[in-house]
Amino acid sequence: MPNWMKIQSELEQLLRNPAYSRLLRHPNNPAGEAQDMVRIAQGSARAALKDPVTVLEVPAVQHTIAVKFPLYRAISVRGSNPYGHWWFEESLLRRWWNASQDKSDPRAHVFSFIEARMAIDKEWSYDANKQRDGLVDLVKLDIPGGQTLPAIVGKGHYQNYAGGTHPGAQDVPNVMFIGGDTQVFLAVTALPPAWVRSIPATSPQWPFA
Repeated sequence: MPNWMKIQSELEQLLRNPAYSRLLRHPNNPAGEAQDMVRIAQGSARAALKDPVTVLEVPAVQHTIAVKFPLYRAISVRGSNPYGHWWFEESLLRRWWNASQDKSDPRAHVFSFIEARMAIDKEWSYDANKQRDGLVDLVKLDIPGGQTLPAIVGKGHYQNYAGGTHPGAQDVPNVMFIGGDTQVFLAVTALPPAWVRSIPATSPQWPFA
């Protein structure tokens, strides 16, 4: 199980870097920011990440961990935050895209890979009226040369297919999303909009445009 107290302490030290102050909600309180970030990264009922979990500035190559930009994030119809915390590398997206080429709907199959390998509880993508909107779009994050971001990096822990209040939970009570691929949790609250752009579904280069 990850040592979250150690992770929080290491993250706090990174957040004390003045270069990150404009990316934080409370730049004068790095201890509070680190505590908030770790609470989100931990997950709730089941840990979001499994050991080993590393705190580092990305992009970086550290020991066995290498995190390269661009990073990607999937969002839903309801407009889930394109500037959110959870991201994955382009190498994963290429693997999922290549494995989807023989499917009737490669795009939908990529999103299925994202849900399963990132272990995204399907409850996350249902609205209050129990209508599925699902993952329907990708956003891409690239940062200026010389810039880094504080991150918590680890492999996704397996999760329930759906939480207890999910409209379909009773139909799949023992089904799990396997997780297992590397997730990058960016420990900032204000990514500059210029760094993030949507990848239109109509783009002939989707999902890499």
